Amino acid sequence: MLIIEAAKHYAKVKAEQEALGQVYTVAELGKRIKCGKTKAYELVRAGIIRSQQVGGRYIVSERAVREWMGDI
Repeated sequence: MLIIEAAKHYAKVKAEQEALGQVYTVAELGKRIKCGKTKAYELVRAGIIRSQQVGGRYIVSERAVREWMGDI
């Protein structure tokens, strides 16, 4: 049983680490945090949610979203 529990824990940790690598556009961010695109842009432009500009577009990492939510 201990091996099964350890395997489940490992799988959960691995999934969380992979999720942190996810990136969003601002439109996708709005869906992720359940707000409109305009509000998502406001949060990003104000620096409230960390982002990077790539080719004129804002890109937001899952890690930045979780930091903003207080999960990290």
